[in-house]
Amino acid sequence: MPRLFKAQNGLPSSVAGILAIITALALAASAHAGTYVINDCPAAEAGDYNVGPWAQFGTLTAPGSFKQTCVTASDSFGIASNGIPSNATAGEELQSPSSITMQHIKLWWEAPAPVAGGGWSYALVDVYSPGWSRVFQSSTPMSADGAGKTAPTELALPTNTTKVNVEIYCTNSQNCTYNENPLQISGSQITLQDSGMPKGSVTGGGLAGAGPVSGTQSLAFQAEDSGSGVRLVELLADGQPVAKNDYLAECSYESFAACPTSVSSLISWNTSGLSAGSHEVALRIVNAAGNTTIAGSHTIMIGNGSSSASGGAGVPNGQSPCAGEALSLLVNGKAKSPVIPYGETVTIKGVLHCGSVPVRDARVLIATAGSPPKAAINSAVQTGQDGAFTYKLSKGPDRKLQFSYTAYSNDPRPSAIAIATISVRPRIVLKITPHHTSNWHTIHWTGTITGGPYPRQGVTLDVEVQEGKHWKIFDQTIANARGQFHYSYRFHATEQAATYTLRVALPGTGAQGYPYAPGFSNPVNVHVAP
Repeated sequence: MPRLFKAQNGLPSSVAGILAIITALALAASAHAGTYVINDCPAAEAGDYNVGPWAQFGTLTAPGSFKQTCVTASDSFGIASNGIPSNATAGEELQSPSSITMQHIKLWWEAPAPVAGGGWSYALVDVYSPGWSRVFQSSTPMSADGAGKTAPTELALPTNTTKVNVEIYCTNSQNCTYNENPLQISGSQITLQDSGMPKGSVTGGGLAGAGPVSGTQSLAFQAEDSGSGVRLVELLADGQPVAKNDYLAECSYESFAACPTSVSSLISWNTSGLSAGSHEVALRIVNAAGNTTIAGSHTIMIGNGSSSASGGAGVPNGQSPCAGEALSLLVNGKAKSPVIPYGETVTIKGVLHCGSVPVRDARVLIATAGSPPKAAINSAVQTGQDGAFTYKLSKGPDRKLQFSYTAYSNDPRPSAIAIATISVRPRIVLKITPHHTSNWHTIHWTGTITGGPYPRQGVTLDVEVQEGKHWKIFDQTIANARGQFHYSYRFHATEQAATYTLRVALPGTGAQGYPYAPGFSNPVNVHVAP
């Protein structure tokens, strides 16, 4: 019989090895099923005002509508209607993507009873999973809004739940009619399980090759996660984290993709802390649920000796710098500043070259343009083998960014500078009711202008009517500090039936301290009888 050598914990080494394998497998299995929590609307503990991934479904009686915004702490979303047809169902649906299931849900909601003689209805929470079950049913009226003695509804959901419906079912042979909104959801908190794994790759930088390298270097990368999103990217050296990019500030935790689904950036690291010789580097990518992937593992050689390729001019920044570098930029593919709709991704692409020779593996600093430039908003971008780089900007207002390159470490000023001008048009949505009216009656305008920050005094909008091919201003209204506006107009001088095309518009660039390009809402037609 072979001798069993003792491991440090007192177990035979063969047994310890088996236990280590079992532990590793258990850890690997748990790493594929991380959890995270998203919150929507004011009553949720995070206190935000977004309905997140909830979507409307079902049938309503005219003029029924669904309400998909939550704008104040006392507001709710759901059904904004005076009725539901007989034997019909309507409500809000939560459908998870392929890699995500729901474990637990907490709901702040209520459903009133129909008016006397106006039918009979149930309030339901339907759960869709491999073992489908209806987990909550109550005759209306019901309340679980957290106020007074009515606690929110909390449900531990069956394994692999992929859909939850919060709904009203009209059981009567006649339509159900209500004096108030039949379904009001003032908040939700959902615990999700993500079985998907993030992925990523190294795209360039001084740490992308074998080396030798010294001093502060960078690794450019692309990280993606289509489920819960990219939460953290770490640079590992010999298995230990030495630098990280934390994306928590960009994680809203309002939708299934709690964090950005795609990140293209770089990590910089001072290599002087490692001894000279070969070392293993890699990226550790973590999604919002805590699932982890190791990507881009490779060996580099650390030199950490002094370098002066410029003959005393300092350490060169990248390969092939020379006197006369040029830096060119495109914003969303255009050399001249395009006007970009709010929320659309802004991609700035640049090329650094010296004559016809690209400057490779060089750090290009980014700062908010000004005199002098403000602090860098990102430490740097790294040029690739063709001297090119890409920088994606988060959504926001008009901005000017300065990209600068310094060829050698002790140069007194940048060798090349380029300015990217970002002009953003806000999104303005207009609703007018009614669409048909007559003299001595009033129409009501409501809407939102999306794109912060908003000045405290609000944003003045022009109220316009179309005359031929031109728009004529006939009044003004003010969007408040939340971007919402209300306006009323009473017709009194229409001599014959006519259809007016109306809109609101944001005048000027940066007017009233509102840093956005001019824009206008969707047009709305209103028919007026004399």
